[in-house]
Amino acid sequence: MRKNTLQKKLDVFSPNILEGVCEYLFMDFHALMNNEIFYSYQPLYLRGGIQTLSELELCELDELAELLAEPDKNIAQIDHLRETNEKLSVLTNNTQNIYDDTFGSTSRK
Repeated sequence: MRKNTLQKKLDVFSPNILEGVCEYLFMDFHALMNNEIFYSYQPLYLRGGIQTLSELELCELDELAELLAEPDKNIAQIDHLRETNEKLSVLTNNTQNIYDDTFGSTSRK
């Protein structure tokens, strides 16, 4: 999407289309890894929003999206990312965020 190659019409439920696409990206990633997640779960490192990510982190998301475009062809690389990049698997959701904001981030200690 950041390279303007998206050809499909998307319905996203986020005011920021890039964040909405990112939500679908991680749902697809986790489903492919036999760990289907509810739509409200996202990686913890994305909690501050996509606008807080560095260019390197955005490039990592671009790479993941490119790999997921052809999952059968890229399954070994996708699985390697799951095994080696922990930040893709440490998840949070809005309820957990509210709890952490109210009582402290005990869930991350």
